[in-house]
Amino acid sequence: MHSEAETFAFIDECKYALEQLFQILDIRLKAIHDLSRSLTQIKETEDLLTEIFVEQEQWSPNANSYYIQYMDRMKALAEKKQEIATEPERQKRVLEMLARMDATEESMAVLASAVLQIGKQVLSFRFGRRKPNLKNVREVASQSVVEIIWEGRNHTMHWEEPEHWDEAKARSAVVDMLQKLQTSGVNIIQGRNNALAIIAVLNWKSASEAIKDLKSLVIAKTA
Repeated sequence: MHSEAETFAFIDECKYALEQLFQILDIRLKAIHDLSRSLTQIKETEDLLTEIFVEQEQWSPNANSYYIQYMDRMKALAEKKQEIATEPERQKRVLEMLARMDATEESMAVLASAVLQIGKQVLSFRFGRRKPNLKNVREVASQSVVEIIWEGRNHTMHWEEPEHWDEAKARSAVVDMLQKLQTSGVNIIQGRNNALAIIAVLNWKSASEAIKDLKSLVIAKTA
């Protein structure tokens, strides 16, 4: 256990690491956004091409005034069609994007795990090796943020172990925390590292927000 002043100094030492972690997370989020937009554009173009085929069935050269409008639209959509590669190439592009997106999300989970690890270290540095029971601290999803930080970190350390997801074998505190998050609407996926969802529910969108939360816990009183 350490004093408030010593713990604040410890947080200051961790500040640079937290800033770097969140900076990389922001870069990964932008990458996912860009990939998602690319996938959406492909889907929109597919819908446009489908519309062409539908209209080809509906309209004919004898469809009076609609024919001119149809031909103009066909010309515009044909230009869109040229932007899409052949079917095998399109499928390859989509699969590559999905693979990159999944890899990006996994790397983000690792970064989010490191954020939770620092949060748990701050609590341990201040209050000792046992999870503290603190008065008047912020609550999220019907539980203390201390619970989410502490057990969230434990989850990220053991999520790959099969027994971690077996309620009869897993440490009940981790299971209870995850179940409460899920009940409150947080998307917890079994068999995955849910660190991203956990720091999201903590509303830690930046290093400054995480540090502000941790400093408020440092000065909290034990029950």
